[in-house]
Amino acid sequence: MNKLIIIFALLFTGVLTIYEINENFVSSPIWQHIDAFATAFTLILVFKEILDSKDQLKNIRIYLEFDDGVIDEIFPIKRKNFSRAELKGILRELHGSRENYRLSYMSESDFFDNIFAVQDGKKDSFIMKIRKDDFFEYTL
Repeated sequence: MNKLIIIFALLFTGVLTIYEINENFVSSPIWQHIDAFATAFTLILVFKEILDSKDQLKNIRIYLEFDDGVIDEIFPIKRKNFSRAELKGILRELHGSRENYRLSYMSESDFFDNIFAVQDGKKDSFIMKIRKDDFFEYTL
C-alpha cells in the first residue's frame, strides 16, 4: 500500500512540474488522461482501505486444545487487537493460579506462524495447544 502511495505522489509531482513548464498543459488531452488515471487510482486506494479496515474488525475465535482432545472456545477478540501480548493477557486471566503459567506451544515456530496468519487475515481462528506437562490451571 505504501509503495502505491509513493508512486502516486511521484506521478503527481511530475505532473505539477510539467504544468509549471507549460501552462497550456491542463487543457491538453494528456492531462485529461493523467487526471482520469489519478482519480481511478485514488478510488481504488480508498476502496482497498475500506476493505482492509472492515477485515480488521472481524472477530477472531480463540480455542484451547488440550492433549485429551477437548477443545474449548474462549471469547473472541477483534483482529486489530490480536497480538501475542493480548493472547498472553487473556491466558493469564484464564489461568487460575497466582503463579505464572508455562505453555510449551508458545515457544514453537508454529505458534508465531499462526499469530501472523491471523494478523494477515489468512486465518479467522486461533488454536492454543495445551499439553499435559504445561503449567496452566484452567477448568472447563
